[in-house]
Amino acid sequence: MKSKNELNPAIPPDRGRELGEARKRAALDLHEARRDDIIRRGRRAFIQRLLDHGTATADDVANAIEVPAEIDGRCLGAIPSQFARGGIIEIADYTKSTRPSRHASIIAVWRLIDEQAACRWLALNPAPTDADNDPTVNSVETIETKKVAPGATSATNTEGRTPR
Repeated sequence: MKSKNELNPAIPPDRGRELGEARKRAALDLHEARRDDIIRRGRRAFIQRLLDHGTATADDVANAIEVPAEIDGRCLGAIPSQFARGGIIEIADYTKSTRPSRHASIIAVWRLIDEQAACRWLALNPAPTDADNDPTVNSVETIETKKVAPGATSATNTEGRTPR
């Protein structure tokens, strides 16, 4: 068996985690750039779930929005990063995914820590419309104002559910 240094001598052992995080960040940034409409829908669903329940997971987002089969669902991994870097959310715990495609893998449970910032983000980032050529949308949702914070609105359809 090879030692750690022999496995990949180009990566110093003390920099492996740093390089891995940089690669992950680059891949998520690429997903975000290519799938902005889906990421925005996912972020809106994520923030709404946090506002309604205090915590949210990737499974909650996957259940709230539709990702077309031809799109790699891993693009949803880009959803929490912006909020975590901005101090709006933090990891509260870890749990096993309930989606069969995830094979009970461990996922983060995110906790909302800045409700006002989350409400501002929702107000400043409306859901994409059909005009955005988003294949995940069947029609433009009827928007109602939901009490979340002064001056902020939340997208819900006429049945009171967050748009999918």
